Parts: sequence; C-alpha cells; structure tokens
Amino acid sequence: MHINASMDIKKIMEILSAGIAKALDVKAVSVRLLDEEERTLKLVASYGLSKEYLMKGPVSAEKSIAEALRGKPVVVRNASSDEGVQYREEKKAEGIVSILCVPIKEREKVIGVLRLYTDREREFTADDILLVSALAHQGGIALQNASLFLALKEDMKDLKDDLWSHRSWF
Repeated sequence: MHINASMDIKKIMEILSAGIAKALDVKAVSVRLLDEEERTLKLVASYGLSKEYLMKGPVSAEKSIAEALRGKPVVVRNASSDEGVQYREEKKAEGIVSILCVPIKEREKVIGVLRLYTDREREFTADDILLVSALAHQGGIALQNASLFLALKEDMKDLKDDLWSHRSWF
C-alpha cells in the first residue's frame, strides 16, 4: 500500500480500505472521520459494502462502537446482538457478523475510525489488532501530511497574491 504517495485524502483512504480488506481477508472495510459539530462519523471510503448499506443513515459517534473514539480498538464478535452497535438489522442484512474497529489518530487526537467487517464470526488476534492499528496510524499520518500540504499550498498562493499586489505599487 502506498498511501503516502498521494495528497488526495479520499484516494488515500480508498487505497487503505481495499488493501486492508484484501490483505486480511475480510468482507469489507470502511473509513469514517469524525464530524465534531454533528457528532457523527462521515464515510470517507469503503470497500466491499453495498450502496444500500452505505445509505442506511447517519452514524452516531455516541451510538456506534463509541469506545473506539476514546482511543481503544474494539472487537465485536456478533454485530447483530451487540448493544454497542448501531444499525444491527442492517448489518445482519448486509451479512456482517464480526467487526474490528480501531481509532484513526492525528497526533494524539482521535479523528475517525477504521472498521473491518467479516461475514462469519471471527476472533481477531492481538497481532491482527496491532497490524490494523498500525495501518490506521499510518492512515492518520497520511491524512495529516495531506492536510499540511494543502495548507502550505494555500499559504503559498496567498503569499504570491500579496507579492503581486505589492508590486503593483511600483
């Protein structure tokens, strides 16, 4: 996975999603970033999920595996019966059984979650959790780099505009 090769945030997350799904042999992967104003998790990228499932409604930061937003990986063995899971019926209809949800951080702040979905009950090992957490961390760094690049690009444009406006005085 070459997620640092792009400055396009959506592309970074799509590459991350597809790569993880294939490497870990899971049904699907989603990346959601936290909208702090609305307290929802906004879909940025996914792999392996149907359009119907993705259109199920807003994903609440407080109602949908919220422990991950406090910085801890969460394993859900059975999504259709776990009380911490939002949209349990929709998950069942989509064929989702187990979920691994890990935080995506920018520095020390949790900015979203990376979720892996399986179509059968799966016990994620400590190594699986460590690997996915490391990939989510790398994704967070890639997001941070892309954000810094865009900010620098905007600053450079502003400096050029200022320079041209000052030159017009002479």
